[in-house]
Amino acid sequence: ELLESKIDLAVHSLKDLPSKMTSGLCVNAVVKRNDPRDAFLSYTSKSFFELKPQSKVGTSSFRRKAQLNSLRKDINVLSMRGNIDTRIGKLKNKEFDAIVLSFAGLKMLNLEKEVKEIFSVDQMLPAVGQGAIALQCRKDDQKTLDIVRMINDKESYSCIQAERALLEAIGGDCDTAVGGLAKLLNDKIVLKSELFSNDGNKKFVVENSGSFKDAKEIGYKAGKDLLKKA
Repeated sequence: ELLESKIDLAVHSLKDLPSKMTSGLCVNAVVKRNDPRDAFLSYTSKSFFELKPQSKVGTSSFRRKAQLNSLRKDINVLSMRGNIDTRIGKLKNKEFDAIVLSFAGLKMLNLEKEVKEIFSVDQMLPAVGQGAIALQCRKDDQKTLDIVRMINDKESYSCIQAERALLEAIGGDCDTAVGGLAKLLNDKIVLKSELFSNDGNKKFVVENSGSFKDAKEIGYKAGKDLLKKA
């Protein structure tokens, strides 16, 4: 619809966008990023680490499955589908003992009260772009580009540029078991990243940093370093 000029702007959850941008389109702006961490929900346990052995934990993400299994080998991580309400319904119906969701998504729907625990980024590195809202438009639409520039959060934008470059460098998408989170400290970007093997048993970790002006280059380097390790 953007390419056919039926709309001038599309709003996306950044982590759901393909790593390679559609030709003729761009994301030149993001809203200030929400909390990118992952959240633990359960009606039987206050904490992921207090779950009984062989508990059933639901997620739709291969990344989360690999991360949860690396934290605990004695639980069953099972695939689940549906929107947030559907997933919480399955948890209430005791189809699962716990589920893991994006904390930002829960906050957007005022469902923070459902959260029992928030994983630290050391426990579970978020998906690339998690918690960020992307504004996509046509590359040649200067009027819309000028408008979105006024609401672009520069700090968030620098960070997501590094993360997206990481994903592109490894040829990944939203189904790849990769985590990446960039943070801006003064004028320096620090990018933490991790990639899991296809079976989820091996984890490769890289940390890269440099000037925020070189956000994309830092991301590409992180991706290449991960691939070398893997």
